Amino acid sequence: MADNLPPPFPSMEPSQGAPAQPAKHGLFGGGKPAPGPDLAEILNSINDLLRRMRIMEERYTNLQRKLQVTEQNMINQHRTALDEIKTANLDIQELRRDIIDLREKMKVIIQELRTCAKKDNVTILKKYIEMWEPINFVTQREVERIVEQEVESALLKRKL
Repeated sequence: MADNLPPPFPSMEPSQGAPAQPAKHGLFGGGKPAPGPDLAEILNSINDLLRRMRIMEERYTNLQRKLQVTEQNMINQHRTALDEIKTANLDIQELRRDIIDLREKMKVIIQELRTCAKKDNVTILKKYIEMWEPINFVTQREVERIVEQEVESALLKRKL
């Protein structure tokens, strides 16, 4: 692209087709000034420079816009990442609380299990219960009723 552009400053030498006039010496050199670039050529160079400057300004503006969009995207992604990190931290804290709660409950269960009878103790009690057969035991009321019946029957036998 830079290869297609003309040089930034036109040549200040007289055109090749025009004959060079000899320079006049002296304090008040009379005559015409030495030929230089004509006004049209200078205007063309200025216009070309202005066009190039506008293109460069456009490129600069476009780069600024792209940079601004990129910065906004980065800021949004940063915010999103921070929100996700906060959510993850809250989840981790909740999980920690749940684990602590589970540990406390496990300790309570273990303490309760320690107070329970062991299998050996239960089998020993089972053997004693089977040997005694508590189903055949009588209650206090039954004993009192039986005693009353015996006393009445003994009294009745005496009377007769």
